[in-house]
Amino acid sequence: MAAIDTTAGRYLGFGHGGLLRKPVKGGWQTQGAPVYRTASALLGDRSAVLADTDGALDAIVRRHLSAYGPASRHDIAWWSGLGLRVVDAALARLAGQTTGQQGPDGRIYHDLLDVPAAADPPDLRLLPEFDALLCGYDPKARDRFVSPKHHRRLWSQDNGALLAPMLYEGRLSGYWRLAGAGSRRSCEVAWSAGTRRPRKSDFDGPVAALEAAYGVTVTGVSITRDP
Repeated sequence: MAAIDTTAGRYLGFGHGGLLRKPVKGGWQTQGAPVYRTASALLGDRSAVLADTDGALDAIVRRHLSAYGPASRHDIAWWSGLGLRVVDAALARLAGQTTGQQGPDGRIYHDLLDVPAAADPPDLRLLPEFDALLCGYDPKARDRFVSPKHHRRLWSQDNGALLAPMLYEGRLSGYWRLAGAGSRRSCEVAWSAGTRRPRKSDFDGPVAALEAAYGVTVTGVSITRDP
C-alpha cells in the first residue's frame, strides 16, 4: 500500500479503468470518501466477453449511439477511448443497424435505426459537473450546443475543473451552484453575456429536481449575468 500512497498512486487509483469507485456510504451527493473494487471482482468471469472482442466493441459503439446519437466517429472515439480505426471497423460491422448522414461540418453522423423517438426536453436544465452532454462528444465539435467562448468559461483547461452548466433552449449558456452548507441552500445561477436571460419560472422544475437529487431545500434562486 505504501507504494501507491503518493500523489501519482492516488491519481492512478482514481482513473484506472480496471477499478470501480463508489462511496463508502450513501450517495455521491455528499462527496464522501470513496472505496475501490476491481472490475473483475464485481463482474465475475468475463472470459466469454473477452473471447468475442468484436462483439464487445460493437456493443460499446451501440451504447454510445443509443445515448448520444447522432454522433460522429470522432465523438465515439473521444467518449470510448478507442482509436478511430477501431471505431470505423465497428461501424462497418453495424452497417445494417445504423444510418449515417453528413452534417454541416462535413462529418458523417451515425445513429441507430431502432432509436426511440426523442422526448421534448424542458426549456431549462441544471446539469451536473462533467455531465454526459459535454463528456460524450468530441471537444472540437461541441459548438453544436455551446459556443467556444462559453466552453472555455465552463471548462478550465488549466486544471480540468468544470462549472456545473446550465442548458437553456438547447444551448449551454451559463452555470450554477448550490451556495452555503447544510440542508437549506440557495441556488446561484450565472447566465452568459450575449445569450438570452432565463425566466424565473423556468427554474421551478429544475430546482425541484435539485432538491430531490441532493436532499436539500432550495431557499431561493439568484440570477446574475456572467461577463
